[in-house]
Amino acid sequence: MAPEQGVADSNVDHRADIYALGVLAYDMLTAKPPFTDSTTQAVMAAHVSRAPRRPPSKHRPSIPAPLRTPSEIFLGSHAS
Repeated sequence: MAPEQGVADSNVDHRADIYALGVLAYDMLTAKPPFTDSTTQAVMAAHVSRAPRRPPSKHRPSIPAPLRTPSEIFLGSHAS
């Protein structure tokens, strides 16, 4: 769920789909979700309030940059 959906924003647009693609790419590249926590509410809060703490390359350094960079951009993470 995109951050704007998590806060019930009535102006959800195509950017929610781009964010979802970033989440899917992150999960596919790392075999881990971009956010984990003890409760669903905490995970949703993380999606709303921050970028993933670890870029995909920190989980799997072998990910080629052309695949790694889009997932970071789609999730709003510009960390390297």
